[in-house]
Amino acid sequence: ATYDGIAVATAVAEYIAKEIKARTLFATHYHELTRLEGKVEGVVNYHMEVKENSDGSVEFLYTLKRGASSKSFGVAVAKMAGLPTKVVKRARQILALLEGERERELSEEFKPKKTYEKPSVEKVKTQTPKVEGESEIVKLLKEIDIAKTTPLEALIKLAHLKELIKG
Repeated sequence: ATYDGIAVATAVAEYIAKEIKARTLFATHYHELTRLEGKVEGVVNYHMEVKENSDGSVEFLYTLKRGASSKSFGVAVAKMAGLPTKVVKRARQILALLEGERERELSEEFKPKKTYEKPSVEKVKTQTPKVEGESEIVKLLKEIDIAKTTPLEALIKLAHLKELIKG
């Protein structure tokens, strides 16, 4: 997924709050922006109240409520807009998958961060283990010029090395 829209919206909201300090109504479908409340002075969340019916349909009550919305109603709105039932059903399946992925991402965010110190090239050279009868993997690793390898090339080479290890 790309996060450029969220990044731009967050930066704009922060800029308005911190630099311009203007009262602003910022309506967005990016729920990530609700995290700004409590982190950026003056940011306060409100949402429009929605009633969820037992059949899964929603009613927009046009009432402004304090706090962030508890969820998004995009799929319900798609159904209200008359999209085919198959499309709405598939959208619900995809949404469940995406929300599951997001839950995993968030749980990873709150795990303790390991500190990482980037070793100097000299340090890496001195730590290179001696291998008798070099394997194909060791030979391939030695051929890699780290200074000239792009991140994408590195990932491709790493995937290739993993395949070699699997056999």
